[in-house]
Amino acid sequence: MSSRTDSSIASASFYTIGLPLTARLTTADPKDSRSLKDRAAAEHKLEKEEDEAAKHKPRPTEIAESHGNKPSKGAIMDENIQLEEEAELRKKGKI
Repeated sequence: MSSRTDSSIASASFYTIGLPLTARLTTADPKDSRSLKDRAAAEHKLEKEEDEAAKHKPRPTEIAESHGNKPSKGAIMDENIQLEEEAELRKKGKI
């Protein structure tokens, strides 16, 4: 290596190393014309919708009861486990 300190060489190598990374970040999907801000907003909206869907998930026995049927043993056990876990999370203060 030479002891030559040329700022143009140093800056050129820095930018050539950074360009491929930058290109990958800005063009993740060439068919997607949305800006980064729009992509982030869409992803946030999707996460919010998934959280809301999880909140409105019916109890395991609710579907059978709504159709006038007796819930299966597995559905009853699932509901009991779910209720126990929710009670434990409330006790810990996570809900």
